[in-house]
Amino acid sequence: MTKSVQNDKDYGGYISDSWVPAPRFAMRRQRVLNLLISYPKGKLLEIGPGAGSLMRDLALEEFSCIGYETATEARKIFQLMTEGMGNVQLTGRPSESWNAHFDYILSCEVLEHIEDDKAALKSWVSYLKVGGLAIITVPSHSRKFGPSDEWAGHYRRYDKDVLISLIERSGLSIIHFETYGFPLANISSFVLKTLIKRSGLKQQQKDKRAATAQSGVERTAEGKLYRFQTNLLGRSLMRIAFKTQYLFRNTELGDGFIVVAKKNAN
Repeated sequence: MTKSVQNDKDYGGYISDSWVPAPRFAMRRQRVLNLLISYPKGKLLEIGPGAGSLMRDLALEEFSCIGYETATEARKIFQLMTEGMGNVQLTGRPSESWNAHFDYILSCEVLEHIEDDKAALKSWVSYLKVGGLAIITVPSHSRKFGPSDEWAGHYRRYDKDVLISLIERSGLSIIHFETYGFPLANISSFVLKTLIKRSGLKQQQKDKRAATAQSGVERTAEGKLYRFQTNLLGRSLMRIAFKTQYLFRNTELGDGFIVVAKKNAN
């Protein structure tokens, strides 16, 4: 049976037997999309797009998109997710032609997977045109680092002041900063942390590279939850969650941060 992409009005693209949007992803997607579609259309590079659902959304909004993804399983799902879309490309390595080429760089939950995040961010900024925008999301609060972070291959979570310093030292000026996910993503992260701790799964995941590759596409538990997410009650609760996270966006209560920053001239 051929796998096919379906589109949900609240959650975007999904492939029912391969990849579905988890609640935390759905909440992040909702905020990132609302921010990005307020800007002019342009050339966009997404670092670590995983299954490609968000890139599919942006391509449908007429951005010209390139996904830079190295994980094999994620690339397979990405290709299914964006099949037939002429304004989407996928690559596994950077190109010299990327220097000062893009209007937008998007990176969702990637920096925490990279040991040398300073060097990584500086290389990403080099791909931006002067005045171009970097949209970056990361998990928040170093004190919350735990079993689910280890399982996912994270090196760290970010405190607000540390993240701001990292971004500003990379040649960017912050024009927007918010938290996302409160309270639903906080709850789901706590549940995941507890389940992983009890099951001992964190002990099975020693290789951070393998853990990183898995974390973007593993949706076994989420596949069961998605049936509730799409019924009348679940959909109503998610819509309330979208509105609630917006009300708390200017606090530090959420489970992650979203930053929009502009590339400086020098």
